[in-house]
Amino acid sequence: MLGLPTSGKTTYLVALWAIVKNAEAGKPLTLRGPLPHATAYLDEGAHRLLAAEAVRRTHRDTGEDVELDLALDDEPLVLKPLDISGETLEHAMQARAMPKVVHDRIAGSDGVLLFIQPDKIVRPFTIPEAHRLSQQMGEPPEIDAVPEPLVEPDDAAVRRSAPTAVHIVDMLQVAASIARKRLPVAVIVSAWDSVEAADPDATPGPWLERAMPLVAQFLENNADELPHEVFGVSAQGGDYDEPGKAADLAEQDLAQRVRTVGPAGAGNDLAVPLRWLLQSRA
Repeated sequence: MLGLPTSGKTTYLVALWAIVKNAEAGKPLTLRGPLPHATAYLDEGAHRLLAAEAVRRTHRDTGEDVELDLALDDEPLVLKPLDISGETLEHAMQARAMPKVVHDRIAGSDGVLLFIQPDKIVRPFTIPEAHRLSQQMGEPPEIDAVPEPLVEPDDAAVRRSAPTAVHIVDMLQVAASIARKRLPVAVIVSAWDSVEAADPDATPGPWLERAMPLVAQFLENNADELPHEVFGVSAQGGDYDEPGKAADLAEQDLAQRVRTVGPAGAGNDLAVPLRWLLQSRA
């Protein structure tokens, strides 16, 4: 599971855990093996999610290594999510080196869940936008201006202020170099309910092309090594800050209030991206 800070990794993971842990026999996704040992933060997160409260995300270097021995459509599936905090991952990307535990996990993976939070995207400025902004700030156009002295750029500062798409492509490049094999990528657009609230006709693939064309183009140009599909996921079921929404969601069964939108349509199955990854293995 890869993603920048507050991209929805923890919420998806605990929602999946809450549903699997309480799944009845005969469901498509069930817990096949014994309960994992390290589940403290999953259980706490699931409790908050069931009560329609925001899940506390992981902080730097406190992610738990949880192995879930599952059955998906009667096919064995071992899910080994290492929910390392986005800050840890961001720090690693600035250093152009993954922590060893992440390196080993990617190297041994058959696929990646890549999370994007639509409300947290830092978009790039185009030249016309920058020009309009300078005019609005009252800055005169630079005609025959005396050039300012060159200053050595601070690489770390440049990376921190880079658009979100640059960070994600950087992350994918590092992951591909570690995997050294065909690595399917299921892109999960978190809080999909917020996208649909703004555009009821939105679909995940075209949304990615419009919102993050750099990411969409990178994946398309590297489809042989990084086959991909885009999914919209609402693991909370709605926006808790909307008046009355949290109380309403708390009365609903979690398995019915979650929502996944993919190529085959919409439904309440959080395992859809996992199923696609299984089917896309080399």
